[in-house]
Amino acid sequence: MSWSKKSLSETAGTGESKEKPADFGSWIQENVWAPTYNTLVVETHNAARQTINSLTNSEVIKDRLDPLKTTEANIGSLEWWSQNICSGLAAAGVYAVAGKVTGGGLRGIAGGAEKLAVPLLTRKL
Repeated sequence: MSWSKKSLSETAGTGESKEKPADFGSWIQENVWAPTYNTLVVETHNAARQTINSLTNSEVIKDRLDPLKTTEANIGSLEWWSQNICSGLAAAGVYAVAGKVTGGGLRGIAGGAEKLAVPLLTRKL
């Protein structure tokens, strides 16, 4: 497999991307690191920014992060699979952390409510 750039006509119908980076390190940067970073950092930051700004009804966080550039891969190519798997695994990590934080918060609220409710419900009239 050659890592040299190919024209669109050379890759048409082959399942390969329209252009390939010049070397393996560039390929990893574009098809593994960039999709992972975009999902873990950029999308998470921008979603938190939007939520905080909406809740406070002002622009508390002004800076919006821009995603790293990736070339559009043809469906079914190695690049397409790599980009989608890396983005999916990164998103699963974000959701796992968010679930743990939310679950812990809800358990804390439930524990506090139980401490209040037990004395009220066990009092004799």
